[in-house]
This record gives sequence, structure tokens and C-alpha cells, in this order.
Amino acid sequence: MKLLAKYQNGNYTVRLFDDGTKIRMNDLDNLTPAFAESMDVTITEKCNGGCPYCYLGCTEQGKHADLTNPIFDTVHAGTEMAINANDITHPGLEDFLIKMKDKGVIVNITINQKHLKVNVDKLRDYQSRKLVWGIGISLTDSTDPILWNNGLENTVLHVIDGCLSKVDLENLSNHNVKMLILGFKHKGRGVDYYNDHKEEVDSNIEYLKNHLYDYRDKFNGFGFDNLSTLDLEVQKIVSPEQWETNHMGEEGEFTYFFDAVHNKFAISSMETEMFDKLDTFDDMFKAVRKMRGFV
Repeated sequence: MKLLAKYQNGNYTVRLFDDGTKIRMNDLDNLTPAFAESMDVTITEKCNGGCPYCYLGCTEQGKHADLTNPIFDTVHAGTEMAINANDITHPGLEDFLIKMKDKGVIVNITINQKHLKVNVDKLRDYQSRKLVWGIGISLTDSTDPILWNNGLENTVLHVIDGCLSKVDLENLSNHNVKMLILGFKHKGRGVDYYNDHKEEVDSNIEYLKNHLYDYRDKFNGFGFDNLSTLDLEVQKIVSPEQWETNHMGEEGEFTYFFDAVHNKFAISSMETEMFDKLDTFDDMFKAVRKMRGFV
């Protein structure tokens, strides 16, 4: 493993490695951060993908965020920032990535599978220049080999637990795919999608919950957001030691969500209640931790 970042955050030290491993260390009985270790940041709502369950409600007419906003001057070195690139048409994206690299921020980017093929060369360039580290690919077609044969590094397939079927799992098996399972968000177009496909969504979640362990040797690892850990009852299928070692905290404990398009923040991207942007990222993180009762 290669060390990407090491920094002091409140009363503990963070080490972040190139395979995604994060280690927090101190000799106390608590971990109290001074600033967010990671942030989920919406930088655009423009996308022609048309995913029927998009929680952001992105469209071709969607707006881009102002990436020159002074708020981005307040992010700390070592922080992981996960941004949604959608169709990668934001005109200020590259300048923003250069600025974040200069600040020592670790940027991970998510792109819809529908836009992957035409942007592979651009993404390779971003990675070669170390402007982007990890690339999340949002699944739309589990039969397309570009998912595992694209020449990119540090890719993770993003799937939604209610939209991932048994057929998808079989199609994706045995291709050395690393998968991040996200919980189904009842937000944006996800509300109507669930109303129209309730039985299918619930059935997919139930199948995955009951059979996830069966696929452990067919993938290059699974990750989960906090919502999917609840949907799939992940804590029941791992040992207490595994849970203690690998569970990275509750929503709002070490991370939060910032919508740079509308200048709003929230505990996480699944929240429907949003709050007006404060002066700095630290101010917003402190507000989130207070909402969650961590301070």
C-alpha cells in the first residue's frame, strides 16, 4: 500500500492509503475530529443520463455549481472529496481539480456508466496527473465489459441495493470488480421510481440481503454506505471484530454532504432537510455534528 495522506485531525491521526484503507489512531477511548475526513459534494445537476431513480433529479438543463466559490478555499489537506461528475461537462472541472490537488485534497469522482466510454481518455489523463484518485462508475448495464476492462485505476462500481438484481450480480461476478453498494434513496426521482417499482426494489434488497455472503469470492471486495448497511443488515453477517474495524462511523460523525449547486448542506445526501451554506466547511461540519449529538 502507498500512503496518500497523513494528518492530525482533532485528537487522532489519520493515515489514508492508495487502496482506500484508512487508519485512525490515538491512545484515547474516543475519536473526536476537528474537521470532516470526507465530504460528498454535488458539483452539477446537469446530466443527460436520465436515470429514473436519480435522487438529485439531474436533467440536461440542470445547473452547474460555481467551483470558484471561496468556500472551497477552506477545505483541509488530506480530506477526501467525492464529487459527482455526471456527464463531465462542467466547464470549470479541470481547474477545480488542479486547485484541489494543490491544496492536498484527495478527489474521487463519480461518472455514470453511460458516459464512461466517451470520457475514458479524459479520466486516464486526470489520473495520470493525480487530479483524481478513485473513480466510481454508476451501474446502468451489467453486461458491458467496459465496467472491468477500461484501463482506469482504482475504479469502484457504484450500485443501488434496490436496483441491483440477481442477474446483475451473476453478470458482474468473476471479473475482479470492486463494488460499493449504496442504499436506495427515497428522494428526487427515487420517490416516483419506488412507487412504480416497489415490489421489484424490495425483492432486490431482500435477495441481496440473503445472498450477499454467497458472492464474497466472486468480487474484489464490497463496500457499503450507511443506508445500505441498514437495508442489508450487514452487521448481522460480519463478526463484531470486523464491524468494529471496518465500520467508519455514523452519518455526520466524520463526514457530511454539501450541495454546491444550491449552496446547501446536510448530514448526508439522503436527507431531505437541507440548510443554508455557512462560511466554512468546518462551520458546516460542526453544525452537522451538533445536529447528530456528537458534541
